[in-house]
Amino acid sequence: FRLYNHGNSYQIAGEGVNGITEGGAWVTPFILSEANPAAMFVGYSNVWYCGNVKAGTIQWKKISEGQSAQVNVLEQSPAHPDILYAARGNSLVRTDNAFGNPVEWISLDNFLPNSSSISDIEAHPSDTDVAYMTQGNHAYRSSDRGLTWEDITGSLPNIYFSGITYYRNSMDGLYLGTDAGIYYRDLSMTDWVQYSGGFPTAGRVTETNV
Repeated sequence: FRLYNHGNSYQIAGEGVNGITEGGAWVTPFILSEANPAAMFVGYSNVWYCGNVKAGTIQWKKISEGQSAQVNVLEQSPAHPDILYAARGNSLVRTDNAFGNPVEWISLDNFLPNSSSISDIEAHPSDTDVAYMTQGNHAYRSSDRGLTWEDITGSLPNIYFSGITYYRNSMDGLYLGTDAGIYYRDLSMTDWVQYSGGFPTAGRVTETNV
């Protein structure tokens, strides 16, 4: 839904709405474009794009084909908005021409470091090749757009990691949301530290954002 004029709303996306012909996950991922805040990507079984979700009449365009599993993670590179990642469970694809016609997708499945479901992806804000990923109880860093992954889990406890967020005003600082609070590390540190002052000890974090 889109809110406008002090609380009025109308539905802009969903199965059977504005050209979308399929359903999505219970929590459907959507992101405003890094290149244009009026544009949006949304993940159902396939990835869909709308160039202006603020218009009075909008239409969605399907930019992937032939998928049946539902997208659970979408991430666009702030450094190069043509780069877009889409995860479906333990499957990962990337495109380097998200605004192309047609959009071409590259499967990264054979390069994933384990078989757990992907819970989050974070693209570096200024380095087009760097991305971070949480998968099960591990955190990873890629310096080549997902072709290889370095395990940066360190001595973190054996718990589920739900999200990872890059902190721009830092030396590659990362916040990690887990089933036991929040953790942080940057380049000045050798390992993660708990960053949950005042947060319940057993607090489950399902999403992180800075």
